[in-house]
Amino acid sequence: MKKTTATRGVILACGGFEWDMRLRQYLLAAPLEAAASPPFNDGDNLRLAAMAGSELSRLDQAWWAPLLHEEGELNEGQPMFRTTASERALPGSICVNSEGQRFTNEAANYNDFVRAMFQFDPLNYLHKDANRTTWLVFDHLFKNRYAVGSVMPSAPAPNWMIKASDLDSLAVLIGVSSDTLKSTVGRFNEMAREGVDEDFGRGRTAHDRVWGDPNDGVNASLGTLSEPPLYAVRLYLGALGTNGGPTIDARARVLNLDGQPIPGLFACGNACASVMVSYPGSGASIGAAATFGYLAGQTATTS
Repeated sequence: MKKTTATRGVILACGGFEWDMRLRQYLLAAPLEAAASPPFNDGDNLRLAAMAGSELSRLDQAWWAPLLHEEGELNEGQPMFRTTASERALPGSICVNSEGQRFTNEAANYNDFVRAMFQFDPLNYLHKDANRTTWLVFDHLFKNRYAVGSVMPSAPAPNWMIKASDLDSLAVLIGVSSDTLKSTVGRFNEMAREGVDEDFGRGRTAHDRVWGDPNDGVNASLGTLSEPPLYAVRLYLGALGTNGGPTIDARARVLNLDGQPIPGLFACGNACASVMVSYPGSGASIGAAATFGYLAGQTATTS
């Protein structure tokens, strides 16, 4: 095979390392269960940059997201996971952990929601396992009004959607305390009728309300769970992609351990360490990827 040498430079734009089980086990800050990205994102960015002497940073971070899996769906031969947003924010649904309790604002952006799923216990130096198993719970009215994953309103409930006639039966099927689940739903229903989530502030922000239903009640994001049957869907601690890797400068040049540009090496998107230290909002990571992709191309062709 003829060897080809790049004359202007090499741009790493191959995504992160979320599909490399070994890397995500040793590097990420939380035990990632699922990824919504193509399964080709398996860490080529880290290996290539490391061989070139790059500084690597933010390797413990990802664009976290609670994901659902529809039984039998595959993406390039691997299990396919779907993002959730409206399912968590629309009136008539709640999220509970393995103890049957709410633990955060369900309508929060996907990145912050998962941070609550892997809440860290410094006393025992462990992640709180209770929140790692999360269930999206909703009633029949919700199912007939809104889509859940690819299941359209009024469509028959698929096998991966757990169905029960009442909360007692649902608690048994998802393995939580019946008394706790009934208490959780009871309190939530009281707050939903008043239109104020006193526990986690769901529906308080513009973000929550945009993802909710402005035509429903006094709070676009709050509604009671009361019409049987009831349903539950497992949400997995997942990510859209990792966002750590080689450090770049303002011209998308990959830096070495001394903070100096490595000649001819550039990176953008999830193939490099994110230029954002927190999640600013929907689409922000795409904007940064496009911007630094442009800067990488411009720098490579003009330097």
